[in-house]
Parts: sequence; structure tokens; C-alpha cells
Amino acid sequence: MLQKMKDSPILLGEKKNSGDIGESSYEEVIYTLAKPQEIAIVDDMNTYHAFSGVALVAPQEDTLEGKAAQQFRFRMVHT
Repeated sequence: MLQKMKDSPILLGEKKNSGDIGESSYEEVIYTLAKPQEIAIVDDMNTYHAFSGVALVAPQEDTLEGKAAQQFRFRMVHT
């Protein structure tokens, strides 16, 4: 069962999308389910802001980050 969980899109990831419409700018967060190897855990806010627009990252919740890294050995992004 653990192997099936590792190979299935069961974890929540987020990616920021921003842009301009006319004179207004917008920013939205897109949430999606993804496989563990498709999500990066970012451990500080500067790196989070740098990567959240270009990569699928784990939501910034300490409990989720710790459990995900422990269970699935995610790649950690450090500065």
C-alpha cells in the first residue's frame, strides 16, 4: 500500500500564477494533487517566493511539510 501511495497523486501542491490585466495585477494560487516526487518542500519564505511561481511546492504548513518529508523523502530546497 505504501508503494501505491508513493506512485499516486495524493499530495497537495500549490503553484502561484500572477500577471496583469489592464492596469490591475493579480495573483492566484492553484492547488493540485500530485505525486510525491513532483512536489518540492521549500523551507524558507525567500525560496518559497522564488520557486512558487515556477514549480509545484508543498503548502507552507509546518505539519504537512514535516510529515511529507519524513514519509516520502521529498527533495528539500535550501538556501
